[in-house]
Amino acid sequence: VGGGIPIQNQARRFLARQHAIKRMCAVLTIQSFVRRWNAERNLEIAVWSAIQIQAAFRGWFARDSLEDNHYCATQIQRITRGYLATMHVFEDLYSITIVQSVVRRFLTINKAVDRLSSIIAIQAWYRGIRAREAAEDRFYSAIAIQSTWRRYMCQMTYQFDIIDIIIVQSIVRRRQALQLRKKTAAVVRIQTLARAIIARNKFVAKKSMHDLVTRHTSATKIQTCWRSYSAQVKMLMTIVNIIVIQSVWRRRAVEKLYKPHLHRLKLAKERKRYNAATKIQSAWRGFTDFSGYTIIRYENQAA
Repeated sequence: VGGGIPIQNQARRFLARQHAIKRMCAVLTIQSFVRRWNAERNLEIAVWSAIQIQAAFRGWFARDSLEDNHYCATQIQRITRGYLATMHVFEDLYSITIVQSVVRRFLTINKAVDRLSSIIAIQAWYRGIRAREAAEDRFYSAIAIQSTWRRYMCQMTYQFDIIDIIIVQSIVRRRQALQLRKKTAAVVRIQTLARAIIARNKFVAKKSMHDLVTRHTSATKIQTCWRSYSAQVKMLMTIVNIIVIQSVWRRRAVEKLYKPHLHRLKLAKERKRYNAATKIQSAWRGFTDFSGYTIIRYENQAA
């Protein structure tokens, strides 16, 4: 009995819940049908009202649109006619502009041909002047180079001749010195033999005096040979120093002589270039000014 009561409670609770759910579903179904009927009725009323309002509006809009269409047609015709007239004016202006551009092009081409022929003539004249000046400069430069080269060749030839003379002199002097040495040796030998004979003959009486004279004579010969050799060496060194000093002095003199001349040539070339650039700039500025003036004048005449 104690276990059946909870079961009955749960069963009754379940049945009551199911019954409540069924009532809830029935109420919701009834509400939905009622709301649907109300919505359909309201929709029919709204549709009828909208149709009446649309009919009234369409009638008013048709009457108003007729007047607007008439006014808009009038305005469109006015704007179209004005546009067509403007386009005719533009076409006429375009045709006139084309004719003017053709005429101006023809006149400009003729002026350009004249300017080009003038420019070509001026260029030919100026190039002829430049070519003649360049030929003169090259001719003068060639003369200067030739004179400098000939002077240099003469100096080198002179120096080589001096060196050859010195070499020949040294060879001749050496040969003379050798011959002199041989002769001196022969003389010394002869003197030695003669002195030996004399010494044998006069050995007893004049032994001391003969030795003194022999020593003095020998010392004199040795001093003579040594002084001759020293003098020849000093003379050769002096000639070599003189030649070196002459070559240095001549080179310095040539540099000092031609330095102002070279500076003047450089200044003359710079001056010629500056004058040529000035002439070209002046010719170009005159051409551009004349061209601008001609174009402005033709434009003013055409306008």
